[in-house]
Amino acid sequence: MNSETFYILKRESECTKTNIKELEEYAVENAVILAAGISKDTMYAPPKGLLKVEGVPIIERQICQLKEVGINEIYIVVGYKKEMYFYLEDKYGVKLIGNPRIDKNNIYSLYLARDYLKNTYVCSCDYYYEDNPFSKYEYLPYHSTAFLLDAREKFVVNYNSKGRITSMTAGGEMGECIHGFAYFDREFSETIVALMEQEINKYRVSSLFWQEFCARHFDELDLYIKHFEVGEIREFDDLSELKTLNVLFVNSVSTMIVKNICDQLKCQKHEIESVDILEAGHSNITFKVLVRNEAYVYRYPGVSGKNIVDRERECFSNKLAKQLQIDNTLIYIDKNGHKLSNFVDMAHPLNRDNNKEMELLAKSVYRLHKYELSPQEKVDYLFSPLEEADRLLNLACSNKDNLFEIFKELREDVHTIAGILEMDNFPKAICHCNLNSNNCLITDDGFELIDWEFSGYCDIAYDFPFLGDYEFRTQDLEQYLNFYYQRKPTESEYRHWLCYRAVHYWYYTCWAMYKESVNEDCGNLLLVFYENCKKTAKMALQLLGE
Repeated sequence: MNSETFYILKRESECTKTNIKELEEYAVENAVILAAGISKDTMYAPPKGLLKVEGVPIIERQICQLKEVGINEIYIVVGYKKEMYFYLEDKYGVKLIGNPRIDKNNIYSLYLARDYLKNTYVCSCDYYYEDNPFSKYEYLPYHSTAFLLDAREKFVVNYNSKGRITSMTAGGEMGECIHGFAYFDREFSETIVALMEQEINKYRVSSLFWQEFCARHFDELDLYIKHFEVGEIREFDDLSELKTLNVLFVNSVSTMIVKNICDQLKCQKHEIESVDILEAGHSNITFKVLVRNEAYVYRYPGVSGKNIVDRERECFSNKLAKQLQIDNTLIYIDKNGHKLSNFVDMAHPLNRDNNKEMELLAKSVYRLHKYELSPQEKVDYLFSPLEEADRLLNLACSNKDNLFEIFKELREDVHTIAGILEMDNFPKAICHCNLNSNNCLITDDGFELIDWEFSGYCDIAYDFPFLGDYEFRTQDLEQYLNFYYQRKPTESEYRHWLCYRAVHYWYYTCWAMYKESVNEDCGNLLLVFYENCKKTAKMALQLLGE
């Protein structure tokens, strides 16, 4: 039977009994949905298959689409937070397959479902299909594909004139990419099952995606493309990708967030009009929330923040900043990292070449530093840059080489500088500790200093702003200190602030090394911080006579 005849026969209303009998060979018998994997950010409440689009978990949408075309035998391979999928058995009559090894890749999940591979759809739980892509009958084994302009994190396929995939490569600028679900016929299933049983325990095989495993055997496995337009199939692996979908936010994140918003703004759930992601990352994800035509920012804590941020210190400092009218945006903050703030419209970051803006920052920081902490607060909210740097460096060593040995000389230089500066008996105070220009919101009406995650009680010289490209310029320090003291600083004051730059840059060098050790993209920041640390440490050692 050729493909043209087959697709004509799919119209069952026109089929004879003979035709229908012939079609049975091509009837889809079941489906396997792979849902054992961990999303990019494991702190998000649901596993990725249970994130909701318009109130419906995407895995439920897939199940309903399969059932809509008569496919009722559905297996779901579960692993990460598997108990959250248990309800699907009662609700839809699906069968769950447990994967105890979620450290392995999805080839292992497919291997665990091998006994059920026949004429089978193989789906991933993190795809959303605008229209139902499934059919009661299929002719050839295929993988859905789409032409993507950004293929850097995709598998790009090459195929012949008949659409048979001949090879596959990981990543590229653009191309026809593996995207969505697949269909195995019986012959394909028998072949891939035999290959998996032979190789699953071989070195690194279980770390492959099942599509990569197929690519090793394209001479033995006939797999064709089935092209879809990009908008017909959408993929997301964490909340940061929900911004591409028309998502009902209040059903997609967690009831805690909704409750916090409603409690603090005295509103009902239906009054949350819209949500847009402002920034998505592992440290935090922030949303712009519109409630009753007023805009707010909700921060949801990410994974790596728990190893960097002391939430008790942050809560204290941010509430103090609001009390001192330095950060008037704060509405709510808790020790779990959730935060609700007013959205500052038409704001721009600090411009270091604008004297008026630099003066606004310096005066706010000076007012903060003049707040007198109690003896107990000084203990409770102490921030030691060098101790914190060593802690982050130690964490980074678990995924990198011995960083203490690699950076031994620079670390010793910074500790020498800090030891000498400690003898200055310079004032300590509650400090912001991250005066990045983006944390300074400048408007026509005023100035807000936001983002208090790194704050703590420490040497006031730590509070020098990171401006623009993070490069250190002595003229910036001179300008800042003139505004800070409202006079020219003394020689000893200037020396202390200048030399403390090495301590500041060393902490952020270790911060960037930790971030990269957990696969967070810091761009070029590690090199920038390291180079500036070397430069300022050399300058400080000369000034201090070392």
